[in-house]
Amino acid sequence: MKKLLTGLVVVLLLLTAGLFAYVSSLNGDDIAAMLTKELGAGFQVEMADASVSLMRRSAEMSDISIRHIPSGHLLFRAASFRIEGLSLSGLLRKRMEISHLEASDFLADWDPSLFQTPAPHEPETETKSDTENQPSIRKIILHDFRLREGTLVLRNQGEASERYSEIAFSGGFAFNSAEGSFAQKNRDTSVRVDTLGFYFSDDRYRFSLADFRFSQQAGTVSLAALQLVPVGGYAGFMRARDFRTDMYEIDLRNLRISGIDDLAFLNESLIIADSVFAGSLFLDVSANLKLPRKARVRNPKLLNHMVQGLPFHFEVGIIQIENGNISYSEEAADGFRPGTIRFSNTTANLRGIDTRSDVPAVLTAATYLQNHAELNTELRFTLSDGPFRLQGSGRLDPFDLKQLNSIFMDLAGVEITGGNAHEVDFLFEMLDDQASGIIRMHYEDLKIRPVDKDDHSHSRAGSIAAFLANEILLRSNNIPDSDGELKTGEIRHERNPAEDPFFKYLWQTLRSGIFDTLLRI
Repeated sequence: MKKLLTGLVVVLLLLTAGLFAYVSSLNGDDIAAMLTKELGAGFQVEMADASVSLMRRSAEMSDISIRHIPSGHLLFRAASFRIEGLSLSGLLRKRMEISHLEASDFLADWDPSLFQTPAPHEPETETKSDTENQPSIRKIILHDFRLREGTLVLRNQGEASERYSEIAFSGGFAFNSAEGSFAQKNRDTSVRVDTLGFYFSDDRYRFSLADFRFSQQAGTVSLAALQLVPVGGYAGFMRARDFRTDMYEIDLRNLRISGIDDLAFLNESLIIADSVFAGSLFLDVSANLKLPRKARVRNPKLLNHMVQGLPFHFEVGIIQIENGNISYSEEAADGFRPGTIRFSNTTANLRGIDTRSDVPAVLTAATYLQNHAELNTELRFTLSDGPFRLQGSGRLDPFDLKQLNSIFMDLAGVEITGGNAHEVDFLFEMLDDQASGIIRMHYEDLKIRPVDKDDHSHSRAGSIAAFLANEILLRSNNIPDSDGELKTGEIRHERNPAEDPFFKYLWQTLRSGIFDTLLRI
C-alpha cells in the first residue's frame, strides 16, 4: 500500500506538471519527453483533452490513462481529473499545496512487480547527506480530495489479489515525502477522511467509515463510525456462497486511539499505542453448516496464530469497550434458520496486549447473556508465537433457562419449557486444542421437549420423547442436598483444528461442562 500511495503521488506530480506545461505552449513531444524522464521509457501517459486556468490555478482533464508499455498493462484511467488552487509559491519552498483534487469514473490497477527491477551491483560510494537525498518536494498538502465511482485492483505477481469497487472518498491529507532526519524533525503528517465507502470480497461486503482523523504530531486517531455490512443480509450472503464461510457484520462508533508511535511502525513494523477506546461496538458472526467446506482450505487458527500471521506486532496498553453487543449464530446442517447466542450491554477492558511477549493479556468483561442475566468473566491468554494458553473464569447471575431457546430450538430442535438457574460459575483452561475445567450450575425445575426446527411445532411422538427425556435422561434439579453438595460439571473438550475457529472452540468448551451437568448419562 505504501508503494501504491507513493506511485499515486508521483502520478499526481507528473500530471500537474504536465498540465501547467500546456500554459507555456509546450508541445506533445516536449510533455512526453518530460513525463518519460520521470516515469521511465516503459510508461506512457495520454489524455483526450485538457483546459487550464492560471487565474484560478486550476486544470481539468478528461480520459486520462497511464500504461506500462512492455506488458500493455493499464495502470490508471479516469474519465475526468480536476485540480484547483495549486500554490505555485510553495514550490519554491519544496512544498506542494492543492486546494481541491477530484477524479471520477476511475480505475487504478496496481501491480508492484512492474516497478521491481534488479539493481545492478555498484561499488560502495560515500553516503550522501540527508539534504542531498531529499526529493524535490518535501511536503504535500491536499485540502480537499474526492474520488467518485472508482475501482481499485491490487495485484500480486500479475494476478489480481484484491478488488475494491464503487469507491467513494472525500477527505484531505498533509504529509512529508522526505526521509531521514528531516522527516523525524518535522512530524506533522495528518490525514482526514470525511467519508469512505466501497465494496469488496466479490461485492459481498460493503465497507464505510466517517470522520476519520490521524495526527502524527499528537499521536492520535479518532473515528466517528466504521461499518462492515454483508450485502443482502444473512440470507443473501449465504446464497452467494458455494462453500462454508463465516459472515461478519460490524458497527463501531466513537473510536479514539492515543499514544501512537508511528516511527515504531515504520522502522520495526510494530504498532504501539497507549490506549484504545470504543464508545460502542456491534459484532455479529454467523456460520452456516449446510455449506460444504472448501477442499484444501486453510484451517481456522487460534488467537495467537491469527495475530502472528499479521505483517506487524502489537504493543497496546489498554483497549476499552463501553457498550458492546456481540452475537454468534449457527445454522445446523438440517436446520432452517440459525440459533443465536447474544451478549448485550457489554463493558470490557483488555490490558497488556503484546504479541512479542509470553506474558498473557487480561480481558475483564461484564455483559448480559441473552439480554437477561449479568455475566462477569476474566480471560487471560497469550498472543506470542508459541503454544496457545488461555485461563478463563466467570459467574452468571440467576436467570430463566427459557431465555436459551433462541439457541436450542433452531440449532438442536429442543425447547426449554421450564427451569430457573440460581447461580452459575466456571473455571477452565485451554492449552492449544485441549480444554479442561469445571462448571457449577445451581438450578431447578428444568423441563424440555423436542420441536420441529422449521415451525417449532411438537407432536405426540415428541411428547413421549419429552417425558422420557425429563424422567430418564435429564437432571431436572441440581440443588445442594443436606450436605450442601451438588453435581459439578466436568469441562473437557478437544478442538477439531480443521473445523473449529476460536469462538466456536470457546462455546463448545463451556457446552461440554453444561451437558455434563444436565445429563444423567
